[in-house]
Amino acid sequence: MYTLIVFEEADQELQEAAVWYEEKSIGLGLRFIDIVKRKLEIVQQNPEKNARKKGNFRQSVIKTFPYVIVYTFYKKERKKE
Repeated sequence: MYTLIVFEEADQELQEAAVWYEEKSIGLGLRFIDIVKRKLEIVQQNPEKNARKKGNFRQSVIKTFPYVIVYTFYKKERKKE
């Protein structure tokens, strides 16, 4: 499994979106956060699942909400013993 690093700006955007959804309907913001967290777990487990879009960046689409996770990943080289 890969280490997941979420930039502060992305986390802030996620929190703001959750508040916006929660204001529209009670519980919707929490549902949004839950779905995004599950998508992040999938990306963390298998980052190559999504095709490259621009350069080295990939996208994971949240189908239930108009939201896209943009990410990149780096393979660690294993130390030879």
